[in-house]
Amino acid sequence: MKTILEDFSHEKGLHCDTSSLRDVFAYAGHGFPEPFFFGIGEGLGFFFRDGRSGKPPVASGRTGVLEIERRACRLLGCDLKISTSSSPRRARETLASMLANGQPVMLHADQYYLKYLRSPSHFGAYSLVVAGIDEEAGIAHVADHMRENLIEVPLAELAEARASIHRPFPARHRWFRFGIPSDIKADSKQIMAAIGRNTMEMLNAPVRNCGVGGIYYLANCMYRWEEKYSKKELDDACRIVHDAIAGPGTGGSCFRCLYADFLQYAAENFDLPGIAETADGYRRVGNMWAQAGKVLAEVRCGCSALTEAADIIQIIAAREHELQVSLMAAANLCCRRR
Repeated sequence: MKTILEDFSHEKGLHCDTSSLRDVFAYAGHGFPEPFFFGIGEGLGFFFRDGRSGKPPVASGRTGVLEIERRACRLLGCDLKISTSSSPRRARETLASMLANGQPVMLHADQYYLKYLRSPSHFGAYSLVVAGIDEEAGIAHVADHMRENLIEVPLAELAEARASIHRPFPARHRWFRFGIPSDIKADSKQIMAAIGRNTMEMLNAPVRNCGVGGIYYLANCMYRWEEKYSKKELDDACRIVHDAIAGPGTGGSCFRCLYADFLQYAAENFDLPGIAETADGYRRVGNMWAQAGKVLAEVRCGCSALTEAADIIQIIAAREHELQVSLMAAANLCCRRR
């Protein structure tokens, strides 16, 4: 059996989830840019858990797995069903059936098993879109945000990546089924409401290691790392945080430049000029995150001091607090006017 969605198009993106959403919605006739999905999905976030009991630290610059998809679809009035299965056969048959019905299939795979990525670590929530399969040739036509155009992935390799139960976020054959209406309307009030909700999460996180408070917490922990960790543990901690704030899939800026692009798009297309200045501010903050990532990479080779990276992140935390307060004020003003 051979099925390829001829009109499906793909180009390189910044993040696997938002790039996949962009492609699926574009195929349905809605050409929103990738940053739009990150913004309406309330994707901006921060989480940091310091290493303890022999476990390495954990960091992330976005909201939780599956939240962007759920929130974006809710705002756009789209149905979304997320399914998992322990059956490789069911997953394979569902993939073939959806493609036969003209639906591109967004799914999760463990990046470790995708040989073209050459990833040394497991991550089971790596989003891809399958736009075709050729069972006789044994290949799938896949959209990956790291690559231009569709790529060919062996079906056996894709099946192994989909079946993974390794943490974090085991793939477990997860796939997404969208009910996208032909007419989608998003207005400025909805956009500002999404910005306001995201701002509430950043400013009023229930625990100290999340949101803006989590950025301060990261910096404070980093000042103590040289006393706390062995040389190997310190190298691992720097690598983990570097990858979270400046690695592939983050846009190289802890998702901040991606959010800046959303704010700019919203300002220009939804009559929200008041947030254009904040967009510029977040672009500058994104560059600061990139600089912090560069310093962390140099710490591992002994070329920079860890305190330099911590100092930058302290400044970032203060600046992000200011920007979030500005966005909250804009969201409140929009609600009162409308």
